[in-house]
Amino acid sequence: MAWEGPGFSREIITGDYLASYAGEKGLGESSAKEIYRLGYSVGFFDATQALAFKPQYPPLDQDEDGVYDNWELANGLDPNDPTDAVSDPDNDLLVAADEFLLGTSENNPDTDGDGIPDGAEFALQLDPLDASDASGDLDGDGASNLDEYLAGTDLSDSNSVPEAEQQLVFAQGFVGQYFQGTEFDQFLVAQRETEIQFRAGYGSFVEQQPNDDFSARWLGEFTAPHNAGERAYTFRVTTDDGVRLFVGGQLLISQWRNRSPTTNTAQLSLAPGEAATMVMEYYERGGGAVAEFSITDEATGENLQLANVVRSPDVSEPVSVDTDNDGMPDTWELRNGLLPWADDAAAVNNVGGVTNLEAFQTSVSPWTLEPQSSPESPAMDEGQTAGPVLPDTAVTLTWTAPLTRVNGSSIALSEIASYEIYYGLSPDELSNTMVVSGDQTSAEISDLASGTWYFSISVIDTEGLKSEPSEVVSKTVP
Repeated sequence: MAWEGPGFSREIITGDYLASYAGEKGLGESSAKEIYRLGYSVGFFDATQALAFKPQYPPLDQDEDGVYDNWELANGLDPNDPTDAVSDPDNDLLVAADEFLLGTSENNPDTDGDGIPDGAEFALQLDPLDASDASGDLDGDGASNLDEYLAGTDLSDSNSVPEAEQQLVFAQGFVGQYFQGTEFDQFLVAQRETEIQFRAGYGSFVEQQPNDDFSARWLGEFTAPHNAGERAYTFRVTTDDGVRLFVGGQLLISQWRNRSPTTNTAQLSLAPGEAATMVMEYYERGGGAVAEFSITDEATGENLQLANVVRSPDVSEPVSVDTDNDGMPDTWELRNGLLPWADDAAAVNNVGGVTNLEAFQTSVSPWTLEPQSSPESPAMDEGQTAGPVLPDTAVTLTWTAPLTRVNGSSIALSEIASYEIYYGLSPDELSNTMVVSGDQTSAEISDLASGTWYFSISVIDTEGLKSEPSEVVSKTVP
């Protein structure tokens, strides 16, 4: 026989260290499989820690909790405390005894760093020590194991695949948002503009605006049209009165003041095909109203046709894409005078104190609180009034099937008959129960009242033996 492992190459095991397990003393009732598994785990750990090989069996385990003393010390556990064998400091749903036998880390929830926690990999029959299996495809449905895990779909069911990620639909030009008041005080309307070329004399830019004291915002994405090297572009604005221009998140021009028609420029260098978001903000105090914008390619001196190089989301094609992750889709924000590239969920734009996010959730205008409908927020039935979205009253519990019994012996998945879940509104009174089959590792408990709920679980084997309840965990239902 020979062996090899991390940190040492293959070497012969001499006869001094070999014996028939059938005649070995001190093995008790352990099976050959258990002995091999334990010995391998000890040998693997010793090799990775560059420790001298120790032929003794059973290995050092002062508290007799089934976990090798040296491994406990290396992982911050107490070799004299048998209870820490069921601890899980990294919350990967694998207790210390399991992590020792598997060779995973007790203090790192994702030992191989592949994006799937150790406990989930074990439950899904992946290898928590092999990062390459994250890119595999267990069920051959075209989605990687990692993508399926992140999406919450079934890695073993080819009919269960992640939903295709929605993409924004773009149209040429800008989305223009028009307001009453010089500080975007009251939103009036949003509409598409292929360019920004307004000279309204003593009037306004849209019919709904007053002739004085109004503001506007134009949003789009500029894509550098050149195909080689870095190139400078000049952004030019002419306004009467104030203007601010943001490109790629940078404030390039800031002239937020009353003035006669004045031109300002700023340059920015971009890579071939590089895209940059643009926001031009404007206000008119009184008198003439002018707002003009252009882009010049400094390499050619050409004024670009904006309809060819500027695009913005088509607000008539609403999707759930939420660029700023504030809970409101980009197209809904654009249609309602908000910024899709800044988290403005908590802002209030109405006298009722309703936040932008609450307005979206209840299908009302964030400015007037009038009911509205959109594909993201379905229309209300006649007679229905806007109200808060009901919170989710269900809790989903997940767990990992145990590898060992309390006495340290192994338990196969086929030996697990069922799980019994206990729950209640007090950790000391888990008076509600639910039983699920032994082949499950998750369960949903629905219709829970608001409050903090507490949960624990026991394992029942095919002989009717039941484990002690697990540590209590909690979840607050809104």
